[in-house]
Amino acid sequence: MSDGIYQPEYVGVELESIRRSLSSVLQLCKEWRHREPEKKDLSTVFRTQSLAATAAEVVPEQFDTSSRWEASSLDRFLNKRQAILPNHDASLADAELHRPCSLHLVNLYSVTDDDVVFTETDGYVQQSSELPPWDTWVWRHKWLLISWVPKWMQQRLNDGIRYETIGAHSWLRVNAPDRLELLGYKVSAFAKDSVYSPFDTKIASSLDFFFRSECTCCGYPAGWNGETVVCDQHGAGIKECCTNCGQCGWHYGGELHAMFRDSGPPIFQAGRRRRPAVLSPDLFEGPLG
Repeated sequence: MSDGIYQPEYVGVELESIRRSLSSVLQLCKEWRHREPEKKDLSTVFRTQSLAATAAEVVPEQFDTSSRWEASSLDRFLNKRQAILPNHDASLADAELHRPCSLHLVNLYSVTDDDVVFTETDGYVQQSSELPPWDTWVWRHKWLLISWVPKWMQQRLNDGIRYETIGAHSWLRVNAPDRLELLGYKVSAFAKDSVYSPFDTKIASSLDFFFRSECTCCGYPAGWNGETVVCDQHGAGIKECCTNCGQCGWHYGGELHAMFRDSGPPIFQAGRRRRPAVLSPDLFEGPLG
């Protein structure tokens, strides 16, 4: 990824606060986190109506109100959002925090009405105010608004950031273990090898994707950790773990019963990315006695 730092702005925001807020964002945006909606729906996605009024209080400058922004308005917004998401798991945010171009920064004092970012994102970013959808808002510090960006919007938003000349929009990166350093940067081009892959994580390197499913908690890919079981109630089972949040659980049924009976469990290979196209006998431990 080729990029250039510009508009440096250091603010020591505690990373744990960002992580907690981002995990709520990911839960709220779960439906469209990994799959892109149709173009006609981009102007309405990630905009929960019950949060609209409270969201307006977070950025009064962009809604032509006479109110001045107060830090307490952010707390009200975050608390109201959390109230509709009773389950909270901050670990969901870890992978996204370190994915390139997952956090977007808007300088609210520099936003203009030229609609460049609105146009490039096909209406995902709001017209005139150039604000991202409020369900994606992670934090506000002074005049800086931080939001999460799904991978499928990354390229279009980057085009908007590049073509917008005032410098109101940029990307963020995590540069410290305990805080978020708000360092704006632009990306001039995306390299294929720079795209975040859940299979490149430390957790994924310990898993075998001979068996592959999706985590029921966060939706990321899950792989087999090598553990197997055969029980009277459920039959053959394997333990799978998520590449993102690390949650593990037993999976039973499907092809497992016949596979374990005829060939036995596969020989575990940590880091294997996919099931071989040809399943030879030497890939298995042998039928269970």
